[in-house]
Amino acid sequence: MSDGSIIRAVSCGRVLIVHQLHPPSFEQAKAECSAFHRLAEQWGSAVGMTITDKLLPVIEPDARAVYRQSVEEGPPVDAWCGVVGGTMGMAVSIGSNIASQIFLGRSKTPVRVFLSVPKAAAWLVETCDTGATAEEIVAAAMELRSRPLTG
Repeated sequence: MSDGSIIRAVSCGRVLIVHQLHPPSFEQAKAECSAFHRLAEQWGSAVGMTITDKLLPVIEPDARAVYRQSVEEGPPVDAWCGVVGGTMGMAVSIGSNIASQIFLGRSKTPVRVFLSVPKAAAWLVETCDTGATAEEIVAAAMELRSRPLTG
């Protein structure tokens, strides 16, 4: 699954992996949520991983609202993790803060932020049914990150 013209995303088992190069726009947030919904339709629920290679500016409120609405009204999210590059403590702190704003009120959804894809993938596999091994998730994430930039 790929919506490469708008977003950089791939599915691996039940996991939608999104690679964000910049803060998502309103339209990109909608496209990411649509991709998640399509994957969840196949399984009844799905798992999310969002990767940023550097510390990004804060997501605009309208895009953040799209994610929040998707979490509140969309298909179940079994777990979500972020992989954030940048200054270690600050990146994790900001990533955790954004995740808590999006998943507020969904305390049953396990949410974590990591500094590496392998650690994030291992946590997802330990936390829920991903439909893939940690190694497969890492390979899919690395392939996604290595894709040439388009547009």
